[in-house]
Amino acid sequence: MPIFSVKHTTVYRYRQPVSFGEHRVMCRPRDSFDQRLLDHALSVDPEPKAVGWIHDVFGNCVAVIDFEGSAKELRFATDIRLDHTPQHAPDFRIDGPALHGVPGLVNLFGIESPGLTSCLAIAGEVARAL
Repeated sequence: MPIFSVKHTTVYRYRQPVSFGEHRVMCRPRDSFDQRLLDHALSVDPEPKAVGWIHDVFGNCVAVIDFEGSAKELRFATDIRLDHTPQHAPDFRIDGPALHGVPGLVNLFGIESPGLTSCLAIAGEVARAL
């Protein structure tokens, strides 16, 4: 069970002071079957008026940050520690008729929007399964 520590800083600089609207920041990894968040800290400069946390429709933690005043720099810094236990299972499964015995049926498991980069490869695997 390897423990990972990650520190990340994002800085925005401006020529003159600017006012900031509401910011939504996704800087906290999700817990899953192979990783568990142990600790998380978010620091923001300038000091925000308010920081709240919500979950989006995908289960991500989103920091909602409100500011007042203006500044020439905006800085977000995160510090996380997580326990990552690698799994040797595939990201998704394609079960065709050879496995379940139903002609013309292909079950796709665990595919969560793989995007355009892998959709043709998945389609090829489905075609071979049929």
